[in-house]
Amino acid sequence: MNKCALKFVIWWLFLNKAFAVSIFEISASGEHAFGPNETQAQACELAASKAKKDALIKHFGELVGQKSLLECDSSIQKATGNDCELFESSWSLINSNGYIKGTDFQSTPYFSELQKAYVCRVEGIVIIEEFAGKADTSFETRVGLAEGLTLREGDQPQIRIKSNKPAYHYVFYWAPYHDRDNYHRLFPNAVDGQSGASQQLTIPSAEAITTYNIDVTLPKDSNFSSEYLILLSFKEPLQDVPETISESGFFSWLQSFRRDLWTQDKMSYRIIGGSI
Repeated sequence: MNKCALKFVIWWLFLNKAFAVSIFEISASGEHAFGPNETQAQACELAASKAKKDALIKHFGELVGQKSLLECDSSIQKATGNDCELFESSWSLINSNGYIKGTDFQSTPYFSELQKAYVCRVEGIVIIEEFAGKADTSFETRVGLAEGLTLREGDQPQIRIKSNKPAYHYVFYWAPYHDRDNYHRLFPNAVDGQSGASQQLTIPSAEAITTYNIDVTLPKDSNFSSEYLILLSFKEPLQDVPETISESGFFSWLQSFRRDLWTQDKMSYRIIGGSI
């Protein structure tokens, strides 16, 4: 083992001891029926998302405070199969109490006489890691878009943040049609920063709006997209906030902070081409 690896192991052991990480194995299952416009692989992926959600509900109870997420309309479903539904299902798994660290699933496709369709059933073990420590339930934050939940390509939206306590705010976005694997930091950025804790914030700020805008774009050859914002609000300023980070890396990064120091909010929005 090299010195760098040894240092990492020592740091991780210290982190686990300091924050008393709790890990649980939950039995869960999910099913999804599919037809001629959907592949078995897509159906099994959706079934796996349902199994993960089943595990989170079993462990934490109903996901209290979840915002209602956008549902794809019939035209989007016809154009894309179940991609949007899949992204929404995945998004619902982001939870303030803990996260899914891993799974051990088995997939079983079969024909359902009841549904008159082929079904993929996924069942197995979901490994849940709780965020260490106790959250400050009095610390709340909210994120929204001034333009609402539907944007058009070419719009330059403003993000609005409001918290009930002065805080330092960090905004990430997930655009699965552009980059399914990673979250990207939107704020603070090289042009637009925050000098102190605040309860209300507009991004771009009044000072920076003449320098940059948030551009709304669509994937190539697509007339719609679903995207998502994650707001993290901290009582203390952070150093070395990642610009790009995977989902698993994002949760591991959050685990390195005392749970009472941060809170989060999230929202989904739709981008469409042409006129509304």
